[in-house]
Amino acid sequence: MIFKHAHAVLASTDEVAVTRALVALEDTGWQSTSPEIRKVLSGFVSQYLDYRSYLKYPDLHLPTTNNTAESLASMIADLKRRMRGFPTFRSFERWIVALLKYKKTIACNGFHQQN
Repeated sequence: MIFKHAHAVLASTDEVAVTRALVALEDTGWQSTSPEIRKVLSGFVSQYLDYRSYLKYPDLHLPTTNNTAESLASMIADLKRRMRGFPTFRSFERWIVALLKYKKTIACNGFHQQN
């Protein structure tokens, strides 16, 4: 049920359907006994417009996924593992800057990708 309503929020262009789905997700969050589900659904409902940027700005050809951010997080985690941690936050910053300069770009698969 959560997937069905979240998909409606993310993909529907009908504002009435989006509002209904948001209400259903909010109700589910309030009724849930899981604090994690309540927290995730509350954040999603309150910030849903951020997830719909690709619908609001079609001329930007934004991807409908966050694979690029996940790829960068994976590279940082791999660096952290190889370095066995960092002695200071400043050294962490410098290593991340060096990683980004080395990589130069992080490409996503583009606008028309499979979800």
